[in-house]
Amino acid sequence: MLYYTLIVLLLFLIVSFGDNKFTFSVGFSMLFLLSAIRSPKVGTDTSMYVNIFKSVEAYFRDIEPGYSVLMSVTRSIENDSQFFLFITSCFIFFPVYFFIIKKSQYPLYSLLLFVLLFYYYFSLSGLRQAIATSILLLSYVSLTERKYILWGSLVLGAASFHTTAIMFLPISFLLNRYPIQRSSAIVILLLSFALGWGGLIDIRKFVTILDSTGLNLGLYIDLSKYYTYAEYSFGENVNTTNAKIFNMVPNTMVCILLIYFSDKKLANPLSFFLMGTVITNLFVDIPIAFRIAYYFTIFQIVAIPNTLIKSRYHIIVRSALTVIWAAIFVFETEKKVVYHKQHPGRNDVVPYEVF
Repeated sequence: MLYYTLIVLLLFLIVSFGDNKFTFSVGFSMLFLLSAIRSPKVGTDTSMYVNIFKSVEAYFRDIEPGYSVLMSVTRSIENDSQFFLFITSCFIFFPVYFFIIKKSQYPLYSLLLFVLLFYYYFSLSGLRQAIATSILLLSYVSLTERKYILWGSLVLGAASFHTTAIMFLPISFLLNRYPIQRSSAIVILLLSFALGWGGLIDIRKFVTILDSTGLNLGLYIDLSKYYTYAEYSFGENVNTTNAKIFNMVPNTMVCILLIYFSDKKLANPLSFFLMGTVITNLFVDIPIAFRIAYYFTIFQIVAIPNTLIKSRYHIIVRSALTVIWAAIFVFETEKKVVYHKQHPGRNDVVPYEVF
Protein backbone atom coordinates (compact mmCIF):
# COMPACT_ATOMS: atom_id res chain seq x y z
CA MET A 1 0.00 0.00 0.00
CA LEU A 2 1.11 3.53 -0.76
CA TYR A 3 1.18 4.71 2.87
CA TYR A 4 3.40 1.80 3.89
CA THR A 5 5.76 2.63 1.02
CA LEU A 6 5.86 6.21 2.24
CA ILE A 7 6.89 5.12 5.74
CA VAL A 8 9.58 2.81 4.36
CA LEU A 9 10.96 5.65 2.24
CA LEU A 10 11.10 8.00 5.24
CA LEU A 11 12.92 5.36 7.28
CA PHE A 12 15.27 4.74 4.36
CA LEU A 13 16.13 8.45 4.20
CA ILE A 14 16.85 8.56 7.94
CA VAL A 15 19.05 5.45 7.93
CA SER A 16 20.87 6.05 4.65
CA PHE A 17 21.26 9.83 4.45
CA GLY A 18 20.72 11.05 8.00
CA ASP A 19 18.17 13.30 9.61
CA ASN A 20 18.80 16.79 8.25
CA LYS A 21 17.04 19.62 6.47
CA PHE A 22 17.66 18.15 3.03
CA THR A 23 16.23 14.70 3.76
CA PHE A 24 13.39 16.35 5.66
CA SER A 25 12.58 18.50 2.62
CA VAL A 26 12.56 15.41 0.39
CA GLY A 27 10.24 13.57 2.78
CA PHE A 28 8.01 16.61 3.17
CA SER A 29 7.71 16.98 -0.60
CA MET A 30 6.41 13.41 -0.86
CA LEU A 31 3.75 14.00 1.80
CA PHE A 32 2.68 17.30 0.30
CA LEU A 33 2.47 15.93 -3.22
CA LEU A 34 0.33 12.97 -2.17
CA SER A 35 -2.05 15.35 -0.43
CA ALA A 36 -2.19 17.90 -3.24
CA ILE A 37 -2.93 15.45 -6.08
CA ARG A 38 -5.27 13.13 -4.21
CA SER A 39 -8.76 12.40 -5.40
CA PRO A 40 -11.73 13.97 -3.56
CA LYS A 41 -12.56 10.37 -2.58
CA VAL A 42 -9.47 10.26 -0.34
CA GLY A 43 -10.46 11.42 3.15
CA THR A 44 -13.61 10.91 5.18
CA ASP A 45 -14.84 14.49 4.72
CA THR A 46 -12.95 15.56 1.59
CA SER A 47 -15.83 15.02 -0.84
CA MET A 48 -18.09 17.06 1.46
CA TYR A 49 -15.63 19.96 1.46
CA VAL A 50 -15.33 19.76 -2.32
CA ASN A 51 -19.13 19.94 -2.66
CA ILE A 52 -19.20 22.99 -0.38
CA PHE A 53 -16.45 24.58 -2.48
CA LYS A 54 -18.50 24.10 -5.63
CA SER A 55 -21.46 25.95 -4.11
CA VAL A 56 -19.72 28.21 -1.58
CA GLU A 57 -22.38 30.94 -1.79
CA ALA A 58 -24.98 28.63 -0.29
CA TYR A 59 -22.76 27.83 2.70
CA PHE A 60 -21.03 31.18 3.19
CA ARG A 61 -22.91 32.10 6.38
CA ASP A 62 -22.81 28.61 7.85
CA ILE A 63 -19.03 28.14 7.90
CA GLU A 64 -16.32 30.03 9.78
CA PRO A 65 -15.38 33.25 7.96
CA GLY A 66 -11.72 32.43 7.35
CA TYR A 67 -12.54 29.20 5.58
CA SER A 68 -15.34 30.85 3.60
CA VAL A 69 -12.98 33.58 2.40
CA LEU A 70 -10.35 31.00 1.44
CA MET A 71 -12.90 29.09 -0.64
CA SER A 72 -14.18 32.26 -2.31
CA VAL A 73 -10.72 33.54 -3.20
CA THR A 74 -9.63 30.12 -4.45
CA ARG A 75 -12.72 29.80 -6.57
CA SER A 76 -12.23 33.28 -8.05
CA ILE A 77 -8.77 32.18 -9.23
CA GLU A 78 -9.71 28.72 -10.48
CA ASN A 79 -13.07 27.02 -10.04
CA ASP A 80 -11.60 23.54 -9.93
CA SER A 81 -11.83 21.04 -7.09
CA GLN A 82 -8.29 19.75 -7.66
CA PHE A 83 -6.92 23.28 -7.41
CA PHE A 84 -8.90 23.66 -4.19
CA LEU A 85 -7.23 20.56 -2.71
CA PHE A 86 -3.84 21.90 -3.79
CA ILE A 87 -4.45 25.23 -2.03
CA THR A 88 -5.73 23.63 1.18
CA SER A 89 -2.71 21.31 1.16
CA CYS A 90 -0.47 24.39 0.99
CA PHE A 91 -2.24 25.93 3.99
CA ILE A 92 -1.90 22.69 5.95
CA PHE A 93 1.60 21.50 5.14
CA PHE A 94 3.83 24.54 4.76
CA PRO A 95 3.18 25.78 8.32
CA VAL A 96 3.98 22.25 9.52
CA TYR A 97 7.23 22.40 7.55
CA PHE A 98 8.16 25.74 9.12
CA PHE A 99 7.24 24.58 12.64
CA ILE A 100 9.28 21.39 12.44
CA ILE A 101 12.30 23.12 10.90
CA LYS A 102 12.25 25.75 13.63
CA LYS A 103 11.58 23.53 16.64
CA SER A 104 12.63 19.93 16.04
CA GLN A 105 16.17 18.65 16.55
CA TYR A 106 15.31 15.68 14.33
CA PRO A 107 13.02 17.12 11.61
CA LEU A 108 12.68 14.01 9.46
CA TYR A 109 11.84 11.86 12.49
CA SER A 110 9.22 14.45 13.46
CA LEU A 111 7.78 14.10 9.97
CA LEU A 112 7.71 10.33 10.37
CA LEU A 113 5.79 10.76 13.64
CA PHE A 114 3.39 13.08 11.82
CA VAL A 115 2.50 10.08 9.67
CA LEU A 116 2.68 7.26 12.22
CA LEU A 117 0.60 9.10 14.82
CA PHE A 118 -2.20 9.65 12.27
CA TYR A 119 -1.88 13.43 11.94
CA TYR A 120 -1.27 12.95 8.22
CA TYR A 121 -4.43 10.87 7.90
CA PHE A 122 -6.42 13.58 9.66
CA SER A 123 -4.99 16.29 7.38
CA LEU A 124 -6.47 14.41 4.42
CA SER A 125 -9.96 14.53 5.93
CA GLY A 126 -10.59 17.33 8.45
CA LEU A 127 -9.54 20.25 6.27
CA ARG A 128 -10.82 23.12 8.42
CA GLN A 129 -9.30 21.87 11.66
CA ALA A 130 -6.12 20.78 9.92
CA ILE A 131 -5.65 24.31 8.58
CA ALA A 132 -6.49 25.80 11.99
CA THR A 133 -3.95 23.49 13.65
CA SER A 134 -1.22 24.47 11.21
CA ILE A 135 -1.86 28.16 11.85
CA LEU A 136 -1.64 27.48 15.60
CA LEU A 137 1.75 25.85 15.08
CA LEU A 138 2.89 29.10 13.48
CA SER A 139 1.41 31.03 16.39
CA TYR A 140 3.41 28.88 18.80
CA VAL A 141 6.65 29.86 17.06
CA SER A 142 5.65 33.52 17.41
CA LEU A 143 4.78 33.03 21.08
CA THR A 144 8.16 31.50 21.91
CA GLU A 145 9.84 34.40 20.09
CA ARG A 146 7.78 36.90 22.12
CA LYS A 147 5.99 38.27 19.08
CA TYR A 148 2.76 38.54 21.00
CA ILE A 149 0.75 40.60 18.52
CA LEU A 150 1.53 38.14 15.74
CA TRP A 151 0.78 35.23 18.08
CA GLY A 152 -2.63 36.60 19.00
CA SER A 153 -3.46 37.47 15.41
CA LEU A 154 -2.57 33.97 14.23
CA VAL A 155 -4.69 32.32 16.94
CA LEU A 156 -7.66 34.46 15.94
CA GLY A 157 -6.95 33.58 12.33
CA ALA A 158 -6.98 29.89 13.23
CA ALA A 159 -10.31 30.35 15.03
CA SER A 160 -11.72 31.81 11.81
CA PHE A 161 -11.21 28.35 10.29
CA HIS A 162 -12.36 26.29 13.28
CA THR A 163 -14.04 27.94 16.27
CA THR A 164 -12.55 25.57 18.82
CA ALA A 165 -9.06 26.94 18.06
CA ILE A 166 -9.84 29.98 20.25
CA MET A 167 -9.14 27.76 23.28
CA PHE A 168 -5.48 27.81 22.28
CA LEU A 169 -5.22 31.50 23.16
CA PRO A 170 -5.40 31.38 26.99
CA ILE A 171 -3.95 27.89 27.38
CA SER A 172 -0.87 28.51 25.23
CA PHE A 173 -0.19 31.81 26.99
CA LEU A 174 -0.31 30.19 30.43
CA LEU A 175 1.81 27.21 29.39
CA ASN A 176 4.46 29.51 27.92
CA ARG A 177 4.36 31.92 30.86
CA TYR A 178 4.41 29.35 33.67
CA PRO A 179 6.60 26.28 32.97
CA ILE A 180 5.36 23.04 34.52
CA GLN A 181 7.60 21.27 37.02
CA ARG A 182 8.34 17.61 36.30
CA SER A 183 6.98 16.43 39.65
CA SER A 184 3.78 18.42 39.18
CA ALA A 185 3.39 17.08 35.64
CA ILE A 186 3.31 13.47 36.84
CA VAL A 187 0.69 14.27 39.48
CA ILE A 188 -1.49 16.20 37.00
CA LEU A 189 -1.22 13.46 34.39
CA LEU A 190 -2.04 10.55 36.71
CA LEU A 191 -4.87 12.46 38.37
CA SER A 192 -6.43 13.27 35.00
CA PHE A 193 -6.15 9.61 34.01
CA ALA A 194 -7.84 8.45 37.21
CA LEU A 195 -10.66 10.98 36.92
CA GLY A 196 -11.21 10.24 33.25
CA TRP A 197 -11.14 6.48 33.60
CA GLY A 198 -13.57 6.63 36.47
CA GLY A 199 -15.90 8.91 34.55
CA LEU A 200 -15.99 11.34 37.46
CA ILE A 201 -16.22 14.46 35.28
CA ASP A 202 -19.29 14.95 33.11
CA ILE A 203 -18.97 18.30 31.36
CA ARG A 204 -22.25 17.74 29.56
CA LYS A 205 -24.14 18.32 32.82
CA PHE A 206 -22.27 21.61 33.24
CA VAL A 207 -23.11 22.64 29.66
CA THR A 208 -26.78 21.75 30.20
CA ILE A 209 -26.91 23.91 33.32
CA LEU A 210 -25.08 26.70 31.50
CA ASP A 211 -27.51 26.59 28.57
CA SER A 212 -30.50 26.62 30.92
CA THR A 213 -29.29 29.94 32.34
CA GLY A 214 -28.98 31.43 28.87
CA LEU A 215 -25.20 31.77 29.21
CA ASN A 216 -23.22 30.25 26.37
CA LEU A 217 -20.08 32.35 26.80
CA GLY A 218 -20.44 33.49 23.19
CA LEU A 219 -19.03 30.21 21.91
CA TYR A 220 -20.90 28.84 18.92
CA ILE A 221 -20.00 25.24 19.57
CA ASP A 222 -22.62 22.53 19.29
CA LEU A 223 -21.46 19.61 21.41
CA SER A 224 -23.92 17.16 19.95
CA LYS A 225 -22.77 17.43 16.34
CA TYR A 226 -19.40 15.90 17.17
CA TYR A 227 -20.89 12.69 18.46
CA THR A 228 -21.10 11.31 14.93
CA TYR A 229 -17.30 11.07 14.84
CA ALA A 230 -17.15 9.14 18.10
CA GLU A 231 -19.98 6.84 17.11
CA TYR A 232 -18.20 6.16 13.82
CA SER A 233 -15.16 4.93 15.74
CA PHE A 234 -16.60 3.32 18.84
CA GLY A 235 -20.27 2.59 18.22
CA GLU A 236 -23.36 4.25 19.66
CA ASN A 237 -22.05 4.29 23.23
CA VAL A 238 -19.13 6.72 23.04
CA ASN A 239 -18.25 6.29 26.72
CA THR A 240 -16.81 2.81 26.30
CA THR A 241 -13.76 0.98 27.51
CA ASN A 242 -12.45 0.86 23.95
CA ALA A 243 -12.59 4.64 23.67
CA LYS A 244 -10.69 4.99 26.93
CA ILE A 245 -8.07 2.41 26.04
CA PHE A 246 -7.29 3.76 22.58
CA ASN A 247 -7.47 7.45 23.48
CA MET A 248 -6.18 7.65 27.05
CA VAL A 249 -3.59 4.90 27.46
CA PRO A 250 -1.15 5.51 24.55
CA ASN A 251 -0.65 9.24 25.05
CA THR A 252 -0.50 8.87 28.83
CA MET A 253 2.21 6.22 28.62
CA VAL A 254 4.28 8.23 26.13
CA CYS A 255 3.83 11.35 28.23
CA ILE A 256 5.10 9.56 31.36
CA LEU A 257 8.14 8.34 29.41
CA LEU A 258 8.94 11.84 28.16
CA ILE A 259 8.49 13.39 31.60
CA TYR A 260 10.93 10.81 32.99
CA PHE A 261 13.60 11.93 30.51
CA SER A 262 12.78 15.64 30.75
CA ASP A 263 14.46 18.42 32.72
CA LYS A 264 13.03 19.61 36.04
CA LYS A 265 10.99 22.15 34.13
CA LEU A 266 9.20 20.75 31.11
CA ALA A 267 10.16 22.24 27.77
CA ASN A 268 7.31 23.99 25.95
CA PRO A 269 6.47 21.28 23.39
CA LEU A 270 6.23 18.67 26.13
CA SER A 271 4.04 20.96 28.26
CA PHE A 272 1.68 21.40 25.31
CA PHE A 273 1.59 17.65 24.68
CA LEU A 274 0.90 17.11 28.37
CA MET A 275 -2.02 19.54 28.21
CA GLY A 276 -3.50 17.73 25.23
CA THR A 277 -3.21 14.42 27.06
CA VAL A 278 -4.83 15.83 30.20
CA ILE A 279 -7.75 17.24 28.19
CA THR A 280 -8.21 13.87 26.48
CA ASN A 281 -8.13 12.01 29.78
CA LEU A 282 -10.55 14.29 31.61
CA PHE A 283 -13.13 14.52 28.85
CA VAL A 284 -12.68 11.18 27.10
CA ASP A 285 -16.44 10.77 26.50
CA ILE A 286 -16.88 14.26 25.03
CA PRO A 287 -16.07 14.13 21.29
CA ILE A 288 -15.45 17.86 21.00
CA ALA A 289 -12.73 17.56 23.65
CA PHE A 290 -10.67 15.56 21.16
CA ARG A 291 -10.91 18.49 18.78
CA ILE A 292 -9.46 20.81 21.40
CA ALA A 293 -6.90 18.27 22.61
CA TYR A 294 -5.71 17.81 19.01
CA TYR A 295 -4.28 21.35 19.01
CA PHE A 296 -1.93 20.30 21.82
CA THR A 297 -1.23 16.59 21.30
CA ILE A 298 0.28 17.34 17.89
CA PHE A 299 3.23 18.92 19.72
CA GLN A 300 4.42 15.40 20.51
CA ILE A 301 5.96 15.20 17.02
CA VAL A 302 8.57 17.66 18.33
CA ALA A 303 8.47 16.81 22.05
CA ILE A 304 9.35 13.15 21.47
CA PRO A 305 12.64 13.58 19.56
CA ASN A 306 13.67 16.69 21.52
CA THR A 307 13.14 14.98 24.88
CA LEU A 308 14.43 11.49 24.15
CA ILE A 309 17.76 12.91 22.97
CA LYS A 310 18.51 13.61 26.64
CA SER A 311 18.78 9.85 27.26
CA ARG A 312 21.96 7.93 26.49
CA TYR A 313 19.70 5.21 25.16
CA HIS A 314 17.67 7.52 22.95
CA ILE A 315 18.37 5.54 19.75
CA ILE A 316 17.14 2.31 21.32
CA VAL A 317 14.08 3.99 22.85
CA ARG A 318 13.20 5.78 19.61
CA SER A 319 13.61 2.58 17.62
CA ALA A 320 11.40 0.59 19.99
CA LEU A 321 8.68 3.24 19.96
CA THR A 322 8.85 3.53 16.19
CA VAL A 323 8.31 -0.22 15.80
CA ILE A 324 5.30 -0.09 18.15
CA TRP A 325 3.78 2.92 16.39
CA ALA A 326 4.38 1.38 12.97
CA ALA A 327 2.60 -1.81 14.08
CA ILE A 328 -0.37 0.21 15.36
CA PHE A 329 -0.41 2.25 12.15
CA VAL A 330 -0.54 -0.89 10.01
CA PHE A 331 -3.22 -2.43 12.24
CA GLU A 332 -5.46 0.64 12.07
CA THR A 333 -4.90 1.07 8.34
CA GLU A 334 -5.82 -2.55 7.66
CA LYS A 335 -9.01 -2.00 9.68
CA LYS A 336 -9.82 0.88 7.33
CA VAL A 337 -9.17 -1.37 4.34
CA VAL A 338 -11.57 -4.00 5.67
CA TYR A 339 -14.18 -1.37 6.54
CA HIS A 340 -13.98 0.12 3.05
CA LYS A 341 -14.51 -3.29 1.45
CA GLN A 342 -17.58 -3.79 3.62
CA HIS A 343 -18.86 -0.25 2.99
CA PRO A 344 -17.64 0.69 -0.50
CA GLY A 345 -19.80 3.80 -0.59
CA ARG A 346 -18.02 5.52 2.31
CA ASN A 347 -14.87 7.48 1.63
CA ASP A 348 -11.74 7.23 3.76
CA VAL A 349 -8.00 7.69 3.40
CA VAL A 350 -7.87 4.19 1.85
CA PRO A 351 -7.72 3.28 -0.90
CA TYR A 352 -5.55 6.13 -2.13
CA GLU A 353 -6.43 7.54 -5.54
CA VAL A 354 -5.10 10.46 -7.58
CA PHE A 355 -7.30 12.99 -9.32
